[in-house]
Amino acid sequence: MLSDTKTYGELTSDPTQKYKRTLVAIVSIFSDEEKISKAKYKQLYPTAENVPRLYCTPKIHKPNAPLRPIVDYTSTIGYASSKCLADILAPMVGNSSHHVLNSKALAEESVEVVIEEGDILNSHDVVSLFTCTPINRVLDIVKERLKKERWLKEYNKSSGFNLATEDVVELLEFILSTTYFTFRGKIYRQRFGAAMGSPVSPLAANIIMEHLENDTDSIKFEKEKDGKIPFLDTLIVRREDGSVKSLVYRKATHTGQYLNFKSHHPLHQKLGVVRTLLDRKNKLVTEDQDKVEEEKHIKDALQKRGYPAWSVEKVKNQMAKPKPVKERTKKSDSTKSKGNCDLSYIGETGRKFGKRLDEHKTEAEKIGDNIKTRATRKASQSVVHKSAITGHVVENNHVIDWEKARIVGKGSNRYKRWIKEAITIAGQHHEQRRVAIQLKSRI
Repeated sequence: MLSDTKTYGELTSDPTQKYKRTLVAIVSIFSDEEKISKAKYKQLYPTAENVPRLYCTPKIHKPNAPLRPIVDYTSTIGYASSKCLADILAPMVGNSSHHVLNSKALAEESVEVVIEEGDILNSHDVVSLFTCTPINRVLDIVKERLKKERWLKEYNKSSGFNLATEDVVELLEFILSTTYFTFRGKIYRQRFGAAMGSPVSPLAANIIMEHLENDTDSIKFEKEKDGKIPFLDTLIVRREDGSVKSLVYRKATHTGQYLNFKSHHPLHQKLGVVRTLLDRKNKLVTEDQDKVEEEKHIKDALQKRGYPAWSVEKVKNQMAKPKPVKERTKKSDSTKSKGNCDLSYIGETGRKFGKRLDEHKTEAEKIGDNIKTRATRKASQSVVHKSAITGHVVENNHVIDWEKARIVGKGSNRYKRWIKEAITIAGQHHEQRRVAIQLKSRI
C-alpha cells in the first residue's frame, strides 16, 4: 500500500515543528484580527506534538482482505483545527436530492419505488474513497458554496466568530494538504486524497461525492446487476411487478458471533444485543412474512450464543410498551399526590409543576430509602422535613403514587392561589382534610 508513490511518499525528517509554526501563524492571525475569540484561539493552538500513527484494519468481506488505512489524529497538532472545520462544514452535506440519511430511511423510501420494465438496478461503490478524494476540487467546491450560502454567517453569529470564506479555505487547505504519519519507524506524507481518521475527512469525501463530476479520474465505480442491491445493512429486492421490498443484508463473511450470553457482561448489555437485532428487523424489513423469517433467524443465531428464549420475549414485550410522555406545563398553583392510602396532599406553588413535583419526589425517596430499621425511622420522625409529603412517608411508611399527581387549578396571582388552595383542602373528607391541614402547616 505504501509503495503507491502517487498516494504516499517517505519523508527524510519529522515535519511536525514546521507544520506547527504554520498552523500557529494561521490561528494567530485569526485571533489578532478578532475573527475568533481568545478561548477558541487557545483551543486551536497546537499543544500536543505527537506524530500521527498509521494503522490498518482488514476488509474481510472483500476478496484477498485488502487493508483499510486509518491515521490516528488524536493528540496531534491539527486535531483541534480539524474538529473545528468539521463543525463549520457540517451544514454543507446532506442537502443533495440523492442523499439518504440511513438504512431506515432507504427502506421507507423504497416502498414507494416502482421500477419500469427494462430498467436495471445498479449500485455504485467508490473504491478507496478517502485516498481518492481530490483535495483541490474539494477546496474549490467549499469556496464556491461558502460565497453563495449564508450558513457561515449563521455559524459566526452563533459562535461569536468573524471568519471569512478565505479563512476557512486557508485552514482547510492546511489540514488536508499536510497529512503525514509514522509507520514502523518511518515517516510518510500522503500526497493525494484525505486521511481516514481526521475529523474533517468524512466531510471532504461527502462534499466531493455530492458534486461528483464525470471527469474525476480518481473515482472508480463497482456495478452490480442481479435484482438485489445491498446498501449498508439493507438488501433492496425487486419484485416481478416492479415494486421493491427491503430485507436485512448480511455479508458473506457474517458469522453471527454476537456477545455470548454466558460472558461476564451486565444483563442489560446482552439484552441490548437482542433489542438492536429486533429493532433493525422492525425498521428495515418491509413485509410481514419477511419479518417472521428474520425473527426466526435472530432467535436461531442468539440461541447458538447461549441466549434463552425468555430474553427475546422480554425485549419484545419491552419494545411493545409505548414510552411514557411527560406532560409539560408552565405554572401551577396546586398539586395532588396519592399514595397507598386514601389521603391526599394539596400544595400551592408559583413554579413549574414538573420541577416542584421532582423536588417532592427526590426528598421523599432519598429519605425513605435511607430508613432501614425502626430506630432510624423513629429518629427521622423527630426531624422537620422540607416537604410535608416526606413527613407522611416517614411516619406511615407509605409509597407515593407520583404518576397520579396532577394540576387541580391555575392562577397567576399568589393570594388568589392561596384562597383556591384553602377551598380545595376544605373540600376534602373530614379525615383527609385533617391530614391535609396538618401537612400544610409543616411547609
